[in-house]
Amino acid sequence: MNALRSTYRKERALEDWEKDDAPLILSAVAHCLGFLDAFEQEVERFKGWVKVMDVAINPHRYFPKEKLDPNSAKSLSEESNVAKPPAGSS
Repeated sequence: MNALRSTYRKERALEDWEKDDAPLILSAVAHCLGFLDAFEQEVERFKGWVKVMDVAINPHRYFPKEKLDPNSAKSLSEESNVAKPPAGSS
């Protein structure tokens, strides 16, 4: 408990209600879960961008060969399954 208390105290000042063990543990776990949630959201956003780059670099994995033919009647930009950047990104 002393290790948790000293580590948590380095991050932020303990409030009065955090002096006992149970509220301290609850508060530390809540902060960890908040960090992990934000981190997971960033990972998902990054995966979306990697998917967009993968489609651009490796179109043969996503489109049949005839759709990659430059002499084809339909261009890739007209296709509906072309990957788009993730929502909320600029």
